[in-house]
Amino acid sequence: LYQWGEDDIQKIIAKCQDRIDVFVSCDIEFNDEDDKARKLQIVIENKIDSGEGKGKKKTGVEGYDDATQTQRYHYATALKNSEYVTQLYVYLAPAGADKCELDDVYIQINYQDIVDGIIMPMLASSALSLRQRFFLEELVTTSPSISANFAACSASS
Repeated sequence: LYQWGEDDIQKIIAKCQDRIDVFVSCDIEFNDEDDKARKLQIVIENKIDSGEGKGKKKTGVEGYDDATQTQRYHYATALKNSEYVTQLYVYLAPAGADKCELDDVYIQINYQDIVDGIIMPMLASSALSLRQRFFLEELVTTSPSISANFAACSASS
């Protein structure tokens, strides 16, 4: 990474703060020797019908203005990192989408992975309320990229 000053860091954080698609931060507990509270931060870049943004930004910060979207978001969130913060970066895109530019940092998953690994097992569970079941079925049947696969999975179960 570049050696940015405090003013540069503030510009980067301010520029990205309202651009990250999903940012989750929660406290987690570990059974380790120092018993320090830890945070888990999850940054999700959600792509639907577009690729990763590579346009020039106008912050005036060397190395940042030419960075890709995932690089900018990583810079902005990693700058505030400490040893008690664990960060997980997810690039969520349709199956067959181009890889993100920062694929050594971001975990790339597609919508079908979520359907197969999370939603379908939940729908097979009897623990869902009718409202929850309706919501999940509506979610997968109204998404054109996954509804055909959902119908096939439903028919085989």
